Amino acid sequence: MEDEGDAARSVRDTGTEADDAGAARTLDASDSQGSSLATRDAATDGSVPTRDAAGATHDAGLPREGDLARELDGLFLDVPCASDTPTPLAQGATCLHPGSTQHIERAIQLPGRAGDVYDLTLRVRGIWEPTSIASGMRRKDAPFTTGGEVASGDGMPINYQQYFIRVSKPAQTYWLNDYGYVAHDIHREDYDAIVRVDGAATVTIVMNDGNDHQIANWTRDYFAGLAPYADAPSTGQSLRLDVRSVIAR
Repeated sequence: MEDEGDAARSVRDTGTEADDAGAARTLDASDSQGSSLATRDAATDGSVPTRDAAGATHDAGLPREGDLARELDGLFLDVPCASDTPTPLAQGATCLHPGSTQHIERAIQLPGRAGDVYDLTLRVRGIWEPTSIASGMRRKDAPFTTGGEVASGDGMPINYQQYFIRVSKPAQTYWLNDYGYVAHDIHREDYDAIVRVDGAATVTIVMNDGNDHQIANWTRDYFAGLAPYADAPSTGQSLRLDVRSVIAR
């Protein structure tokens, strides 16, 4: 499938610039079914607005805007290659998914109030293969697509793993690595994206692959200074999310 723009199709250069280190939460096969990491306080109806140190009002028992998405901040999905993968990796090399890592997800229950709507600005960093999404709205400057579904036809895109964010309310899927084509390429991506959420929504971060192997990180890309691969690349792929801002609508 043709891609929109040469920049989206190019394999990215190895990351060598200094970056923020920060501890990342790594998701592996042992908790690939996901878990709710934050829950709402029991009763919020009739809460009395209070003021914080800066003088801003908020309802007692509800999180401040800056805390709403705290469980998303620093979230890391590790998508490794099997330990017996031959190295050095050849150009276009593939590797097997170890254990149950062909599908990985993390479900997070936001601790806010139903009916309150927020725009989350996320920093998205990925070392990953390309996939192709049909019928969504793809940005021209990043492989970020709102809505749509995995494309069918040439190249079997379902077998090129998809990284995405699924929001329960307002119901939407945000695809993170949609290049409009599939190939044995590796991309190194770093961009910001806005995701809209209800204050009590479930936000699920997913990596899904339609078969048992992935494109190995044969380009040896990584983000220098960013744990857990701060000093050297993984043979596999990865996704890191950081929260830039939380804005009430």
